[in-house]
This record gives sequence, C-alpha cells and structure tokens, in this order.
Amino acid sequence: MNFKWTLAYLFLFLFSQVSFSELDRTKYIGIDEIKSGDKAYCLTVYQGTNIEKFEMEVISIVKNAKPDIFSSGGKNTILVMGLDERFKHTGPVAGCSGSPVYIDGRLAGALAVGFSYSKDPLYGVTPIEEMLTTSEIKQTLPSGGSGGLNLDYSKPFSIDNVVDAYRRSFSLGSQQESLMPLITSLGANEEKFLYDFLGQNKFKVFSSSPSGAIPDLDVKLEQGSTVCIPFVSGDISINALGTVTEVDGNKVYAFGHPFIGQGAIDLPMSNGYVHTVVSTITTSFKLGQAGKITGAFRNDESTAIFGIIGEQAPLIRLGITINAYNDIPRKYNCMLAVHPKLTPMLANVAMLGAAEMKSGLPDEHLIKYKCSIDIDGYENIEYENFLCNQGFTPIAYEWLGILAAIMDNPYKKVKINSIDFQIDTEKRHSISTINKIAVSDTKLKPGQEIKVSIITEKYLGGKSSNEITLKVPDDIKDGKYKLTVCGQDYYRKFMIKSMPQRFVADSIESLIDVIKKSVSTPRKNMYVILELGSDGFSLERAELPAFPPSKMLVLDSPKRSIQPTPYGRWIEQNIATNDIIMNEISIDINVEK
Repeated sequence: MNFKWTLAYLFLFLFSQVSFSELDRTKYIGIDEIKSGDKAYCLTVYQGTNIEKFEMEVISIVKNAKPDIFSSGGKNTILVMGLDERFKHTGPVAGCSGSPVYIDGRLAGALAVGFSYSKDPLYGVTPIEEMLTTSEIKQTLPSGGSGGLNLDYSKPFSIDNVVDAYRRSFSLGSQQESLMPLITSLGANEEKFLYDFLGQNKFKVFSSSPSGAIPDLDVKLEQGSTVCIPFVSGDISINALGTVTEVDGNKVYAFGHPFIGQGAIDLPMSNGYVHTVVSTITTSFKLGQAGKITGAFRNDESTAIFGIIGEQAPLIRLGITINAYNDIPRKYNCMLAVHPKLTPMLANVAMLGAAEMKSGLPDEHLIKYKCSIDIDGYENIEYENFLCNQGFTPIAYEWLGILAAIMDNPYKKVKINSIDFQIDTEKRHSISTINKIAVSDTKLKPGQEIKVSIITEKYLGGKSSNEITLKVPDDIKDGKYKLTVCGQDYYRKFMIKSMPQRFVADSIESLIDVIKKSVSTPRKNMYVILELGSDGFSLERAELPAFPPSKMLVLDSPKRSIQPTPYGRWIEQNIATNDIIMNEISIDINVEK
C-alpha cells in the first residue's frame, strides 16, 4: 500500500514538473522567478488604439490566494504597483483587465484584480502559466438545452415562474473585484437593470458608451490592445471591454480572469477603441467602443478568456421598432450574441433602452406591442397584446421569460434566427371594471338559454352595457354551477387550473406550443365562463372527456407512475372591449331537470 502511494506521489510530482517545464522561459517568466522589488511594466491603451508602456513595481507574491480577495480565480497572484503618473491619477482602471505585465523583459501575467476606493494603483496579476492552460481545456458546448433554470416541467408552464427562476439562477462565477467594464449606450435605468444581474459579480456597468460599433476599425489584436465581447452591436451597444494579454498565432488570451466562468462559450470577439479613461473616486474606467469582429471566444475559465482569430460565433438579428406618441417612428437594428444565460437579459435591456431612449411615458398611457421570434426549424412564436398605465417593465419581463424558456430549455438546443419587436405608445388610458352582472334566471333546466347582462365602467369615463346568451348543455347534471365575467388575468389562471395538461411541456415542440398559449390570450377581451365541473380525465397530454367514472377508478391508482387529472368542462363567450378588464364577478346558477 505504501509503495502504491509512493508511485502515485511520484507520478503527480513528475507530471507537475513536465507541465511547468513546458513554459518557454525565454518568452515567459514563472512566478517562482519573481520577487518583491522587481521592476515591471504593463502594456495597455489609455486612448484610441495606441498601446503604451506603464512602469510598475512588484510589491509581493501572494500564494494560494482566496479568489474573492486577491486572486482572479487562480491560486497565485502577483501584487504590483503602478508608478506612472497617469496610473497614480486614475487608480485602478476597469478595462485594464488582461493588460500584459512584463518582468525582466518576459511576460509574467495580466492585470486582473483591482480594489474600489483604492488610493494607489494597486493591481493583482494572474500568472501567465495559469492563463495559458485555458487553451488546452477541451470543453464542448451542450448539444441540448442546459436546463439551468431548474424548473419543474411536469407542472403547468408559467412565464412568471420562468422569470423568477431566471433571477434566482443568475449566480455568475466568482466574486472578485474584476477590472472589466460592461459598457452600454443605453440609459441609467438599463444600467441599473444590468447591475441587478451582473453587479453581484462586481463587474463595472457604465452607461457611457456611444451607440454602435466601429466596424471598419482596422487594428489587429496584439499584446496590450483593446478587445471586446460585443454582446449587443449595431444601433444599440452592450460590450464587455478588456485587454489582450497574449497572442500566439491565432490564439488570444485576455482579461486574466473569467467573464462568468462557465467554461465553453461561443461569443464574438472584436477589437476596440478607447475614447478616454474616465477617472472617478470609486472606479475609473475605459470609455470605449467595440470594433470589427475578428474571431470568437471559445473558453471562459477562472484565469482567462480564450479566443481564436478568424473563427465565427453565432449572432441573432434583433429589430426593434418604436412608434411613440410624441416622437417620430424609430427603428433599431442590432445583433445579439448567443448565450443561454445572458442573451435573454441583454435582449430585454436592449428593448427597454430603445423604448425609453427618446421619450418617456405620461402617467396615463397605453402600450401596444407585438413580437415575432424566428426559431430555426420550428413555427415562429408570434404574439401581440397591450398594457395600460404599467410602463414597459411587465412587457420586458414577459419577453425575458419567453427567451429564457426557449434558450435554457432542458430538451434541445435551438437556434434563434431573428427577433422583431414593435412598441406603439398612446397618451390615453384603457381600463374598465365590471360594475354589475345580471342573469335572466338563476334557476335553469338542461338545454335552456341564459341571458347575461353586463355593465362595465370605464376609468374616468361612463358606463356601458353588453348582453350575451349562453346555452346550458342538454346533458348537464343537476347542481350548482358558477358563472364568471372576467378579464384576461382571471381567464388565463382559470384555463391553467381547468386544463393543466395543455400547459405542461415535455419536449421542445410542446414547450413552444405552451409558450404560444401563455401569451395569446388578448387583454382587450371580456370573458364569460360557465363552469361545468369535471367530466372524464387527462393522462399527460392525452385528453379523454366523458370517460366513465367506473373505469376512472381503475386508472386512479397510487401505483401508477403517471397519474390522471380531472378533465375540466365549461362553456364560454368573449366580448371585445378594447379595454383591460381589471376585476371579475361571479354568481351561482342552479340547474334542475
């Protein structure tokens, strides 16, 4: 036994020596060669595309550092102090992440960690030997959906549940003070939205970038140049901005820390342009823009993000049309990067930003919206609706829930080709309440008709009346039945309660179908429902109405893996009101032969 353990330790020792010896000592300097007081310098861009040299000094070597304090994810960190007067003026700068640090003329690693409110330009450097391993990590993107939302798909689908699960699941990697800004051309509300999701990772979110990219920026990626992940490009921009540490052929190593540390990725990689460094008391940052897409990032690891020049990452075309009540029509054409965790949130922020960019909303407002999502190989998801006096947020979260459910589903990886979203706003309200309902008779016989009179009252307006006729089924049993007049919200909940099997997804096809059902109920209708109780049952998605109760008892056994559920029956009619009905009223109807 001891001999076996000796061989095991010897193997691990030899393996570590072989791995360590692979470091080209003529090009790179290992952390074992670095000591306090060594002179150093880094390469980075403070303006334009000009790579400059900034003098530094090694303060100390921190071994086995905690990732949330000094380390960017690796086990060792080199602490360096900037000596250049500009470094002293700005302090640590978000966007310097990845700036290569040289000691004795050899590459030692990358600036990766800073400290908010720091009075000195103190940085943590990720050693180069830990960064270079990121290109050797072989990971593949999941062939199917990740299912990271941890939803119970055996229960009826709910967009609200998806949004709640999406927010809960948004735990993105380590908690270090990274030096990478997420810069957007959108406003302060969208900056806050991004921070709510990404701020827990202490990424710096700044709404300071000019819109769009610089597609003709002819600058190659090299040590010290600006590199970006253009998550949203075109008329709206959201970019992660950092610095290239090393270029080896077509291999690019950057950041010195993870973006979200989720391993295999397929995101666009572009060059970038720095307009200036904005010096602040809390966190200085590079105000920059993405440039031409030159490759794709493939690995997002704890010590670096790794990309390959010349390769391509998928993009989704996003079109947003805004017809505001007090502005000319505006159209935003964008491209979205594809990431199951990030894309729904980023698309949501882009839509909110486009809607709020030029004009706000009055206190009384009506928002009409429609969306079309083109999914490769499947029927488009198309829906339209309207909302009154609630702002854009409910619409945005509905959209976020749809995209999150599609992109993070547990069944199959799908390709979204394009998304088109249109918003029209009007300066008026469109809200009514049901004031009173009356029926021709509360005691009926099977087959008899019942007249329902409905009086609605418009907000700050007058009353109006409607009348409809329902026919009681000939085969109805004696008993008490509930008749309800309601708006969309109650009707949608009633449908899920009465027919839960129609809102359960067990494949990507059924999930798309369920999403369509969830968003297709118009808010402009008033619904009249006469509930008839249960008759028959459903088994998963199979429906067996009017099934004999005697046979139902045979199926209703706790030993069965799939349990039957009652099959709800009702009759209904709807009335187009062009108003949102805010309440519901119910009365009881008695049926006797």
